[in-house]
Formats: sequence, C-alpha cells, structure tokens
Amino acid sequence: MNVQIRDDQALRAMTPAALAAYACGEGWARLEAYGQQADVYSHPDRPELIIPRTDALADYASVVAQLIAILAETSGRDALALYRDLLGADRDVIRIRAAGDANDGSVPLVAAEGLVTHTREMLLAAACAASSLERTGQRWQLTNAELVSIGAADEDDVNDNRTDAVKLAD
Repeated sequence: MNVQIRDDQALRAMTPAALAAYACGEGWARLEAYGQQADVYSHPDRPELIIPRTDALADYASVVAQLIAILAETSGRDALALYRDLLGADRDVIRIRAAGDANDGSVPLVAAEGLVTHTREMLLAAACAASSLERTGQRWQLTNAELVSIGAADEDDVNDNRTDAVKLAD
C-alpha cells in the first residue's frame, strides 16, 4: 500500500530528535551541519538525508513528509507503519513476549504473573546505564520513576506477536 501522510498536525508531531534517532538506527551517520537548522546524514548504500534540528521551520511538515517518503522507499516499508515507528524513535522501548501467548495480544494469567513480578528488575536492568539510577546499598534505586511508563501492545505489536511494551524516558 502506498500511503502519503499529508496532515500537517500529524507531521509536526514528529520531533527532529525522532527523525535523527531513526536515521542513525538504520545506518545513517551525521556527516555535517547544513546551515544552522539542519544536519546532513550519510549512508553507504542510501541517499543522503537533510534532517532538521528544529521544528520551528515554516515548511517543517513538508520536510517531514519528504523524509518519510524517502525512508519508506529505501526500506521497502509502508509510510504509515514507518510513521508509527518514527513517533517513538527518540524513546527507548523494551518489547517482551511471554512463551505460549495468544495471537490476539493477550497473555495467559500464569505468564502475566511472571511478567508483572519481574517488571521492576527488568526496568532496572535496562536502565542501569542511565543517570537516573542511584546505588543505594546493594540495590539500584530508580529516582525518576515518572519517566517510565508501561503500555499495552499496539496493533503492530499484536500483528508481530509481541505482547507488551515498556517505554523508558518519554
């Protein structure tokens, strides 16, 4: 399906940090500054990208739309699925799957108990390099717990048989 996103508000919801994080995650590297408001990113096998550093540009929405089109084409992905990934590209997301889970995204009660019981340990292990952790005796203490949220799986997660997501640093 070849979808184009044209809604200015939806396009402006995309942060420059998310665009840059996604590009870096896909193998682009920041090459140089492009004026005062953007950076050039290069990739060995794909076209160069000019990614804005600010969303205060008058044509920001159209620039984001062009970047989504380029990224979708070079990755062979649908623009709408790519857009959803881009929205969270500047956040850490931990996806977990319980063995024997159903294809509808639900988790059996026995598996859910283990997921809930070990969530604290999983979050602390995932965040051990973050500056928001403090060592207190023999345990790590999460000092900015409000930065962590636990969310239900989104539609793509269910379609990919992933059942739960933990989001760090909203």
